[in-house]
Amino acid sequence: MKNFEEALDKLAEYIEKDLQKIVPVDTGGLAQSISFKFENGAILFEMNDYVKYANDGTKPHRPPIDAISGWAKRHNINVWALAKSIETYGTKAQNFFDKINDDEYARKLSDLIYIETEVKLDFMIDRIKKTN
Repeated sequence: MKNFEEALDKLAEYIEKDLQKIVPVDTGGLAQSISFKFENGAILFEMNDYVKYANDGTKPHRPPIDAISGWAKRHNINVWALAKSIETYGTKAQNFFDKINDDEYARKLSDLIYIETEVKLDFMIDRIKKTN
């Protein structure tokens, strides 16, 4: 079972790096917030709370000026114009989670399990040969 756990850990690291590459970057806070842990046999990814809004976008709403002033300043946009735009149109969905390919990760896990098993099997065969 240890091979499988090691393979899952490597897979989680692989997915974490992929996620860090595909999330939108402004300050880098979202990418830096991505981490994983194992809980009840599952890989759980954690990241900043605003990931849902960055991925899915938002419906039109009146944003708090404090929440958007840093972004507006970094992008040289009038904060009041930005607030009006969000109030009128909402924010555009980035859909970065759609870029995740579950089949690719399933193949990667299969490869990792195979490699781990093959390496340990080769090691065991070498030990048997040396004892004979």
